Amino acid sequence: MMRGDPGGGGPICLVMTDQHFLLNIPTEGPGECIRIMGIEEGSISKLTEELVSMVPGLQSGSVIMLGSASQLAVDSTEFYTAEWKTCWNLLREKLGEIIVITAILSFSPV
Repeated sequence: MMRGDPGGGGPICLVMTDQHFLLNIPTEGPGECIRIMGIEEGSISKLTEELVSMVPGLQSGSVIMLGSASQLAVDSTEFYTAEWKTCWNLLREKLGEIIVITAILSFSPV
């Protein structure tokens, strides 16, 4: 089980996204960094599939941010949201009592 604090086993924050999200976020002070998994041109179903295959479970209360701007650019909003809901259900089923929210996506340079 992936844990937030190596000593205490707290929840973590994990971002699952494509190349349109910063893959390196600096931190200040002690504590855990945000974990980021990015797949070039990755769909939300591919991101979900990869995470479920790598991680047997997450600490209750862990947060997963899921999104793919590259997929949203080519798929209809209706299809994207239906697939997002399917991925949300799968992540909760496979990884436990976690919080799954949409990743904030940007098409413009930061």
